[in-house]
Amino acid sequence: MLLIQEKSGWQVELLDHVINKYGLLPGDLLVSVDGNDASTFGPLVMTAFMNNASVRAFPITVVRGGYRRELILYRGEGKVPAPKALAKKSLVASGAEAPDLHLPSLQGKTVILKDYRGKWVLLNFWATWCLPCQEESPILSKLALAYPQQLQVLAIAVQDDHKSLETFATRMKPAYTILESGDLKSAVALSYGVNNGMGSATVPFSVLVRPDGSVAYVQGGYEAPSPLEKQVRAFITGK
Repeated sequence: MLLIQEKSGWQVELLDHVINKYGLLPGDLLVSVDGNDASTFGPLVMTAFMNNASVRAFPITVVRGGYRRELILYRGEGKVPAPKALAKKSLVASGAEAPDLHLPSLQGKTVILKDYRGKWVLLNFWATWCLPCQEESPILSKLALAYPQQLQVLAIAVQDDHKSLETFATRMKPAYTILESGDLKSAVALSYGVNNGMGSATVPFSVLVRPDGSVAYVQGGYEAPSPLEKQVRAFITGK
């Protein structure tokens, strides 16, 4: 299947017979995937979702002929499984309350998301073994330094080891707080959908949380230039 990233979603250009059998057609604009705004997905996250469709069914929304259509995507032979049984509920859709988290920092201090109510919080799921994540690191520091009173940046390391994180922190000297989430079976990896269901992590993955605890913006993947800085600044300044 070939998907082309557009401003409002992902345009379907080519697709194989299996996917075509379950509703997608060339020319469809994929605007929502599993309850998430597809326009916020980068190539890595979109690829992970498409791969995930081989093991579970989930809802998607496409624009076809000027009309929105609700479909179920599943890549497999035979009858499409009931999405109620296989689809996981998205907890990080825009407007939903961000799942709380209790995670240790590199210094061993427990950080609780709800303690930051009244401030914007940028959650960035990443790993030292992820090159795009490291390329995104200066953007996170830039945002943390630009809005020290309004914004808290928390970089949540996924499936990483403490020594590698310390080495990274010593080398990069980030202006944000690094947290350790453990393996992909951890509550935070599951509740934020970072565990893609295929035995690997979907990183980088960013979630901007409003001062009231609701999700304002979700972005998957990393591209240069990254839209993350512009989006976060727009939400905080209202411009």
